[in-house]
Formats: sequence, structure tokens, C-alpha cells
Amino acid sequence: MAVRGIVGNAKDVNHIVMIAAAQRLPVLVLDCANCANPHAYPDVFMDKLESVYVIEIELVYKLRDVLKTAFRVASELRCSRIVITTFHRLFHYQDALENKDVYEHAWELIRDLGKTHDVLVAVHPLQRSQAQRYCDELVEVGEMKPIVKGIEFGLGAGRTGGTPHPGSVRRRATRVEAAKEAE
Repeated sequence: MAVRGIVGNAKDVNHIVMIAAAQRLPVLVLDCANCANPHAYPDVFMDKLESVYVIEIELVYKLRDVLKTAFRVASELRCSRIVITTFHRLFHYQDALENKDVYEHAWELIRDLGKTHDVLVAVHPLQRSQAQRYCDELVEVGEMKPIVKGIEFGLGAGRTGGTPHPGSVRRRATRVEAAKEAE
């Protein structure tokens, strides 16, 4: 088990970890970026919804409290993977020193979760230095190789036509090919 971080802009890394969430079920998703809408990924999640458990988090203090109980929750649900979306923009009480301490404690709790579960964290560049201290592996979106079986991370056609978009994700294998690989 390990803590793996993916660094990049929030939209791209959150998209990547949500796709990765569907690759090994059941999964516990700690959604701090309000992006875990399974209907946004109909071809990925619709047939797997009963195995994706989402906890929405909007406050930095709630993140810490949820992380304290995540081991128990993931164990009860028999989740071997925990996915955490970016948490750099959670609501707080405008006390920079206290926020720093709470985020530091959150990273410590994430590291502890990585001892018993596979943890995949979407990391905004503002939290790169903390992630470097606590993640076993940290990858930038632009230099990603496949981490999750069946998914290829890299450049693809962007939203504007032919321009590459670093966060685009495309299936490397069809479901049939993926099933053959699993055999």
C-alpha cells in the first residue's frame, strides 16, 4: 500500500483521480473539490455506482475529522483504495497558522492511511511541497505514465480541436481487451 500523488491544475488531476477511482472497486472517494459527480463520467461509473462511496468535504476541519475515521470506514466498506480530490480550497477561518497546522495534520493522516490502503491524492501545485514530504510517489500530469491498468494518461485532443490538453484521458484498451488482460 502507498500514497501516490498526482500534481497539476485542479481540473485535470481531479478528472484523472475520478477515472482512476473506477478502476479498482470498491473505492472510497473523499471529495474535497466537489467533482465526484458520477453522472459526469457515464461510460465509467454507471455500471459501478454501487461500489463507489463518496464523502463530500467542504471544510478543512471536516477533512481532518474524516481522515481520522477513513481507515474504519474504508475497512467496513472493504475498500482497498481511497481517492482524495484536491483540497487546497476548503473553507477555513482565515487563520493562516492554524490552517497550515491543520493541512499538515491532514497530510500526516493521509500518510498513515497509505500504510493500510492504496491512497491516490490529487495535488494542486500550491501543496506540492507538502505532498513531496508525505507521498511515496509524486507524478506531474505532463510526465505521467499509466498508473492505473486500462487507462493511458497523456496528451490528447484538446477542447479547442487539435491542441493537446494535458489532462485528457483516453481508454487504452476496450473492455474486451481489459477483460482478456485480467484473465
